[in-house]
Amino acid sequence: MAGGGLEAVLIDWSNSPPFGRRKTLIGTLDLLAERKSDEQIIVEVGTSEAYSPDGLGNALLAFAYYADLSGGMVHAVDIREGAVQNSGAILREHYPNGTMATTFHRADAFEYAAFVNDPAHDWSLSKIDLIYYDGPSEPAFWYVELHRRWGHLFRSGALALFDDTDPQSFAGKGALLIPYLLGTGWRIVPVDGEPVSPMALLEKT
Repeated sequence: MAGGGLEAVLIDWSNSPPFGRRKTLIGTLDLLAERKSDEQIIVEVGTSEAYSPDGLGNALLAFAYYADLSGGMVHAVDIREGAVQNSGAILREHYPNGTMATTFHRADAFEYAAFVNDPAHDWSLSKIDLIYYDGPSEPAFWYVELHRRWGHLFRSGALALFDDTDPQSFAGKGALLIPYLLGTGWRIVPVDGEPVSPMALLEKT
């Protein structure tokens, strides 16, 4: 597993913008901070459609805050023009500092994955430190096929966070991908979770 190294960071969440499921997201990002050794890359598959007063659906605000303070980068991917525009507006309103650390991509996730794997493309990535799977709930095999496209970009210590997924039964968006990952060198990481819209977290060993 990747160690924290000299560049590991400690994030102060007291001034963070409003977002829900704070225990899960903060726990995940604090774990990511512990293993920071270079610029970290977060990829969000499926971004916010609208701002919610209770914070559900606003995970991007947590990712942008973390990336801004840690010197990382967030790539938010969604095929829906409305989601990309609305998510950008939410970020500009609630945490404008995070706009410099966030790039939005209006694209099909599989199209985006192909660009990520193309060294000649502007969207290419050398690695992914945290993947957030928050696309459609069905079909579940969609997530397995997508992950296979960029699985080589996850090195030891990388994290995969699943929205709307029971961390015990894996029911939800991670129903098929989580068992697949558990058979290919990943493990479940326990995190404090909320009963509403639970999340599951995995780590590449």
